[in-house]
Amino acid sequence: MITLLLQHLQDAHIISPLLVQGGPSTGKTAIIRSVLRELGRPHAYVSCVEHSKPGALLQAALNQLRGKRRRAEDNYGGVLKAEQVSDFLAQLSGLAPSGGPVHYIVVDHAQRLAGSALPGILLRLHELSGASASVILVSHVTWGSMAFAHGTMDAPRPYQISFPGYSLAELTSILALVAPNGADVRDFAAYLKGCILPMFARSSSRIEDLQVLALALYADYRAPARAADAAEARRLQAAFAARVRSMHARFEEGALFQGASAPGAALDTEAALVADRAGEVAAQRLDFELPFTGKVLLLAAYVCSCNRPALDRRLFDAISRAGRRRGSMAADRQAEAAKEARLRGPQAFPLERLLAVYWPLLRTHLDVPPPAAAEQSAEVLMQLTTLVSLRLLSRVSADPLDEPRFACNIPEALARLLAANIGLDLSTYLLYA
Repeated sequence: MITLLLQHLQDAHIISPLLVQGGPSTGKTAIIRSVLRELGRPHAYVSCVEHSKPGALLQAALNQLRGKRRRAEDNYGGVLKAEQVSDFLAQLSGLAPSGGPVHYIVVDHAQRLAGSALPGILLRLHELSGASASVILVSHVTWGSMAFAHGTMDAPRPYQISFPGYSLAELTSILALVAPNGADVRDFAAYLKGCILPMFARSSSRIEDLQVLALALYADYRAPARAADAAEARRLQAAFAARVRSMHARFEEGALFQGASAPGAALDTEAALVADRAGEVAAQRLDFELPFTGKVLLLAAYVCSCNRPALDRRLFDAISRAGRRRGSMAADRQAEAAKEARLRGPQAFPLERLLAVYWPLLRTHLDVPPPAAAEQSAEVLMQLTTLVSLRLLSRVSADPLDEPRFACNIPEALARLLAANIGLDLSTYLLYA
């Protein structure tokens, strides 16, 4: 795959769009960016996860090509503005003049552009703008899928490079690199090859999911070796096999990383362990896996899952907050309520309440008014879909005709890291009672 990329990109003056296709966690993005840096090709990297609107995606690409970084005083929007495609094309021709080296725009998760005219525009960058520019689409699906059917009839067909999924031997080698501290690497590799991958890799080859599973089950796998006698060892082996089967069933249903299986349900030991592991993995990639508004939405969901609905007015109504006095026993009641909330587990909440908490949080942090209703719905629902697909939130309403209800799956430690990441004092919004 690297050889094909090098062959395609080695001439700095040949303009040819490229589609890099492969499943999740196959190294597509990392290899493309490494090759472009190694060859010294000017490029911008934008993700359709972070930029859900075409205008924001094009604007981010322009600012990266110009060398501008997002700043707080600009609301993290960069310097160049491209509200219309025509604005983007006009400014691109100035950044990548014809005859110069090709400037590449790498669009990750390009399958999210399904139904948009943007893929057809990106494939015709040179034709429409006259700029020495091309696009590299990174996608989970192939060119022949319906994701790229809209607006690409007259566009040049991109050269496609497919990244195959990892074999069991390759997955074993990769996951063995994250063996727990103090564990024997050979023993951990044997555990992966014999217990985890043959069963779970058939459902998903996603490295993050398999890593969480492997770490969560390894202590139980090693327990029989520390048993006092043969009978105890057999009992522990049977318990380990039963837990593996249980987790596999939940993994195939997509429920393994859900913090609660029903509204108000408490976390069980197995789900808590897996959620903690998932939090550790997610915390390492917060900056590039979630856009800023997605982080605020996730924190709003965490606040909803901890506080009772009656507390929302006390938090976000200035009149109610100003007129309330804290008694001498308020701190004790707060501590008791927090303890009770942790024992009870996260509570489910309706979409309407989530939005009612989200917008005040966003205005508090950015000091901006909420957008119009149509724009508001499109943006938030896109971020909500992303959080559910990442298993950070779960939809728990059974009837599709009922109002959507969600549960927040992140542990408290991850929520506090997330709040610190965007500079939000989470304690201010956790009243519990």
